[in-house]
Amino acid sequence: MIPFTPDVDDIRLLIRITARSSMLLFLLAFTASAVARLWPSARSRWMLRHRRQIGLMFWASHVVHALAIGALAVWAAPELFAQLTPLPSRVLGGAGYVALIAMAATSNDRAVAWLGRARWQRLHSWGAHLIWLVFVMSCVKRIPLQPVYTAPLLVLLAAMGLRWWAARRQPASQAQAAPLPLIKASMTPAPLPPSGSSS
Repeated sequence: MIPFTPDVDDIRLLIRITARSSMLLFLLAFTASAVARLWPSARSRWMLRHRRQIGLMFWASHVVHALAIGALAVWAAPELFAQLTPLPSRVLGGAGYVALIAMAATSNDRAVAWLGRARWQRLHSWGAHLIWLVFVMSCVKRIPLQPVYTAPLLVLLAAMGLRWWAARRQPASQAQAAPLPLIKASMTPAPLPPSGSSS
């Protein structure tokens, strides 16, 4: 039997902190390829080279986020959790975590070889877009009571627009072959042409 109950405010603070750190790391990984295509520079190439590490840092941050949510839901304040997190949010968030786990588990060259590059890229592209949707909906549901969430929502929409703009600038054949995954594979790295190639 656990002899104490954790402070609800502390847990909610941890949830908010990890939500922000996760979103920041996600956006860095989500836009790395697009930024490197549109504005080639030493900094953008560095970000692209380290996208796998950034993606795994996002995974670690979001694991802590999930543990904090779990502590709130089953330990500290189950009633508050039920009030703040309706069933649709739990379903969508759970789907996002399934995608995140699948992406983290396949963020290695052996997984790329086993799945094949095309399947691996589809998995990571679809997973990234699902996670993006989770962040978007998390912001949208809070805006009526907390308009400040309009700012991160606009950043998320701008990130998607940036990826769309970068994809529009590459040849159609390359766009079909490489759909901008979140966590970069390093098995067969390709040089980055001026107009950009998906990674």
